Amino acid sequence: METIFSGLLLAAITGLTALAYKHPEGYAKIHKVLSIILLLVVLSITSWNAAIDTFIVRILRASKSVDMSQIERVGDNLKVPFSWLVLGFMGIYGYLLFLDFLPSIVATKERKDK
Repeated sequence: METIFSGLLLAAITGLTALAYKHPEGYAKIHKVLSIILLLVVLSITSWNAAIDTFIVRILRASKSVDMSQIERVGDNLKVPFSWLVLGFMGIYGYLLFLDFLPSIVATKERKDK
């Protein structure tokens, strides 16, 4: 499964980079869409984490005989770590912004070379 995922991820990165380099107008159109999709994914994962926390609190309030540490361990296993979420968002969005500015970066470098 990891092999398939890493292959698809590499293909997506290569495709986006080639699109941004060879067809900057086309990439500019999908950049906004990709940014919105990324934001929606991050908001969905954040909502998921908040729902898990709310669920844990409600279980603990409803039942006093439940082992608190066991429920917290289960909740921690279901949640996406916030640090990974932030790092992933910053990395992907930074790469999308880099691709958005790629035509101006390449144009500046080509002018200096001539």
